[in-house]
Amino acid sequence: MIGNGGSDDDRGQAYTLEGIIGAMILLTAVLMALNSAVLLPSTSGTIDRGVQSDVGQQATDVLRIADEDGNLSATLRCWDTSGDGRFNGSTGAEGAYRNGDEINNSLGTMLTETFSERYSSYTMKAVYRPEEGEDAIEGGEQSVIEQGNALRKSITVSHTVTLYEDQTLTSSCTDDSDPLTLREAHDENYPIPPATSESNHIYNVVEVRLTIIW
Repeated sequence: MIGNGGSDDDRGQAYTLEGIIGAMILLTAVLMALNSAVLLPSTSGTIDRGVQSDVGQQATDVLRIADEDGNLSATLRCWDTSGDGRFNGSTGAEGAYRNGDEINNSLGTMLTETFSERYSSYTMKAVYRPEEGEDAIEGGEQSVIEQGNALRKSITVSHTVTLYEDQTLTSSCTDDSDPLTLREAHDENYPIPPATSESNHIYNVVEVRLTIIW
């Protein structure tokens, strides 16, 4: 009788332990599911405020890193003056990149890996100062990437880039491999104008606006 009682106790403890382990596994699975769920917009298009902040920070970091390695400036100068003019490798309206087009540098890689698989789309615009001698107070803007309708739910961040007189176009979007200076390119069809005199070292100051859309 004593032996049987001990066996029952052991069996009961084993069941209890199995139950605890099962509950822990279930809890872990639920937590993992919740953590995965908040990383993406819901089917209704809404997104957690904390995640909005995270997305904004990620977008800010992408622009900052691309600026530090020179590829944000290189992308703005990656212009093909043949025909009506467009960004190298782009097929979208007004010379902009659209879905399926590749920006062949670290900026393009970071945008694809950070946002393309997680959110609906994104756009990027270059807002520049007016050409020297113009009376306009505000400059203009050029679409760099157009992948969606920014009237939907979105987050926009910006980063300022300075273009210089001694810089040239970048046919590969990574280095100064095109002989045309920015001023010479603008005389053809490069959209960003010189905002200062030719004797000034600065060509234009551009605000890059990146909008993540879902």
